[in-house]
Formats: sequence, C-alpha cells, structure tokens
Amino acid sequence: MSLFTVEKPKLVSALERARNAVEKSINIPILENILIERSEDGEGLSVRATNLNIEVSCRFEARVDEAFSAFTLPAHRLFDIVKTWPDGREIQFAWADDARKSVVVKSGRSRFVLPVLPAQDFVWMRREPSAAAFTIDAGQLTAALSQCAYAVSREAVHFYLNGVLLQRGEEHLHLVSTDTHRMAVRNIDPGSAPPSFPPAIIPAATVAYITRYLVEGTVRLEVGANLINVGQDGLSVTSKLIEGSFPDWRRVIPENECHAVIDKVELAAAVARVALAADRGRASGVLLTFSQGLLAIEASGIDGRSGQDDVEAECDFDLEIGFNARYLTEALANLPGDTVHLFLKSNRDTMVIRGDAPSAPDDLFLLFPMRVTRGVGHV
Repeated sequence: MSLFTVEKPKLVSALERARNAVEKSINIPILENILIERSEDGEGLSVRATNLNIEVSCRFEARVDEAFSAFTLPAHRLFDIVKTWPDGREIQFAWADDARKSVVVKSGRSRFVLPVLPAQDFVWMRREPSAAAFTIDAGQLTAALSQCAYAVSREAVHFYLNGVLLQRGEEHLHLVSTDTHRMAVRNIDPGSAPPSFPPAIIPAATVAYITRYLVEGTVRLEVGANLINVGQDGLSVTSKLIEGSFPDWRRVIPENECHAVIDKVELAAAVARVALAADRGRASGVLLTFSQGLLAIEASGIDGRSGQDDVEAECDFDLEIGFNARYLTEALANLPGDTVHLFLKSNRDTMVIRGDAPSAPDDLFLLFPMRVTRGVGHV
C-alpha cells in the first residue's frame, strides 16, 4: 500500500537536517528513529527527530497518498540509503505485507525493506507557553552565535556557562559567552522582540545546530522558561535551555584608560607566528610589550627556543602583559572589522578588544591575563 512519493533532493535535505539531532551511540531504539508525519501546516510531510535535549522538525514536499499514516524509521540507515540514489530519482515509500511492521523504500530497480516502530512510541519534547515570541534577522543571529561559540565553557563544573546567553537589552539583543578565561559579547538588532523577557542560556550543541542550518532571511524565536524554539521556512528546532543563572557579565567589563590601535590582520599573523615558539598546550602564552608606536610580541619554550615579532601600533603608553596565545588568536579571528582596538589598564587587569565594524560598534571580547615570563617559558 503506497504511502508517498518524493524527489530525492527534497528528502535528502530534510533527512540530513533531522538526523543530526539523532545520537548514533544511543541505546534506545525509538530515539534512533525519525518520525515521518503530515506537516503541521498541511503542506506535504515532515521528518521529526530528537535526542531529548533538542527536537528538530523539517518539512518537505511530497505526493502523499490517502492511505498515509505516520511511522518511524532508523534515521541514519535511511539517510545512508537515500543519498546513494541519483539526484533525478523519485523515491517511493509503501507498507510491506507484514501488518505494518516494515516499510518498502524503492527507487528504480533498487528496493529496501526497513523495520518501523509505531508513531505513538515516538518521544516528543514537552511543550510549554512562551514568555516571548518574535522575529529577528537570521544572518545577524547566526553570525553573533558563531562569534560567541568559541568562548563557551566545556567544563561540567561550570554547567551554566556551557552555552550562549540570550538577553534583552535596552537597544539590542545581547549574546554572551565565557569560560572564565575570556568573554565574547555580541549585540544584534532586536527585531520585533518585546522590551523584556527572561534571559535564556542556549546550549552549545543547539548553537552549533542552528548556526549550521539557518539561512538568510528572518527567523522566529519563542523563548520560554525551559525551552527555546527557532523556526524558519519549514525548519523547527526546539531545545532545552540550560538551568542556572548566568553571571552578571557587565560587571567584569573594565574601564581601561590605555588604548592601542593595530591592524587586525598584521596582529593576528604576528601572534600566530610567535606562538610557534611557545610550549604547546592550553597554557601556551605570548608576552605583549606596548611602547611608543610599537607592540612587541614574544614567546619562548622550556628548551630555550624563543620567537619575537613587532607590529606598528597607535599607542602612547608602556605596558607588558601576557595572554594565552590561542585565546588571543580566536578572539581576533571572530572580531568584525579590519582594525583592532585594545584597551588595557595594568598587567593584572582584563584586556578589552573591540573592532571597527560600523555594524558592531558595541561588540567586544575580553581576555584575562596570564603570567608569561620572558626567556624561560611560561608559569
């Protein structure tokens, strides 16, 4: 009994997005499956997948037969089969002759029989009323999330830092991340967001998913007490939020008097070069020495090796301070604009990094200093 017919590219696109919400190593059979059902808007079908922390639904166009009823199939197995067929193929789904215990998937002369699990066994994430529902620019959102993702903490002890904070400000939506060694702050147009709503900490895995699959245009956000939903053009992503309170990030932004202006490309290249002389590892450090019109960058290793590079800088102060080389490199890589503005106070205080992009005048990155000793490596 025929269920539906679909063009291969349309099905592959939906399956590719849905299957990435399915964990390969999970031992719960129904969570290895995707649910194929009629779409909520009545136009075509949708595939739905979940790992109980994130749920994804993707709509796709298909010729649906009257006998269609929802069912679930193994997500990764189905995708691996479908992607092998040529793009011009149509793919047909039909019930096998075994009391609806399996589905026949065929295209051309190829035919596969896959076991199903009942649609009613599929585990849906609990729904809740939203505290705020609004639309914003998808490009701004994905760019800001991408530029914050690198500073998210990966340590379980700081579970409330394992994501990106979404917070309503007076003029912007703030997106903030920190791992206690650095911090990223991005500000975007609030779109139709209400003047206030509870702050939400979006898990790192959800950030990675939506930055990968959102496209240019607008995106709808629904923020609740425990869940966030992101929707765009047939794609719906529902995710749990991280419980806990994000630190008051504004309190750690210092008012530094010393200001240096440097070409971002030259600085990034010099830091990357000099860091090759530093000891490898998380504590790999570079020493920055500011003087009149110049920034000297140094690094050394425990075996006596060392490296130094100088770049021109618009500055009129003398200061020596050390930073983690990777943290500095990643901050520069995510900084909008062509020029970097460094704000410092002393060798014990946080450095504020800003760019010159007109679209992001209030964005900043913070780096906490580390002790780096000239000529004998770091301690």
